[in-house]
Amino acid sequence: MMQRVVVPSKLPNYLKASDGSPGADLPTVLKFEEVKVDNLYNLDANKHELRLDFLEIGMKYGEKVQSKMPATVTVKFADGRRDVALTFVEGVVEKWGINFVGIVTVRHGDGKTFDVYMPGIRTYDVAGITGDPHASERIGASCANTQISITVAQLIALREGATLAQLNEIQDAVANVVRCYHGRIALSQWMKLQLVQAIIERKEVTPYPDFIQQLIDVGKFELTPNRQHTRTYLETYRAGSPAPPPQFYKKCAAKEDPSTFLKGDQLEVFRHLAEE
Repeated sequence: MMQRVVVPSKLPNYLKASDGSPGADLPTVLKFEEVKVDNLYNLDANKHELRLDFLEIGMKYGEKVQSKMPATVTVKFADGRRDVALTFVEGVVEKWGINFVGIVTVRHGDGKTFDVYMPGIRTYDVAGITGDPHASERIGASCANTQISITVAQLIALREGATLAQLNEIQDAVANVVRCYHGRIALSQWMKLQLVQAIIERKEVTPYPDFIQQLIDVGKFELTPNRQHTRTYLETYRAGSPAPPPQFYKKCAAKEDPSTFLKGDQLEVFRHLAEE
């Protein structure tokens, strides 16, 4: 039997402020009670609108100096607020062999609930690219920060009454930020799909590996040599025992000392997997 270890994903402490410094306290933001979050959104209940106002600061692909890119859009809600409650539950959640940082439970007025899986620092990205400066197999702090920010703004907008078209407006507004600074396009698309399914369609979310396979089947995701890890992972998923491939563990070991997040037998198993 294949040795297994769950690498604990973690939540960034803060969202990024517009000057790149630590901004809003993320655990507070994830209570979904804030009407305004610096460098993210401003919700005006009187005008029935949400303004996304996000500024990314970082290093684009192919550049050696930091740059900035804004993402702004305003959506006005024609319909009333949806009867849904949003609750973030932090804790390592292993689903489909992937180590998520927690779930957002969407509870509808009739009591039905659906879970949205949240990536964090050290989460395995099935769509990652080996050797990529931003979108590797292991999600880092910057990518986790930006994706969580986008998802929070979209969750708030949907709760307040945003339509699918308005959700897409927010997605379009941040698309260049994701493409130029993070490269995790498939992950961003899947995160939005989860929200559509859990809130608008009221059904269980599509597993991330199934979503990636669907992209492969329609020619929108190529299994290039630097995505051998994706191929390996999907094989374990189809076999019924999904697990991250060695490339993920190697990347985790390269980024930080694994003894800071694993101990005992789990640490030894991790080191063995990272050396394969």
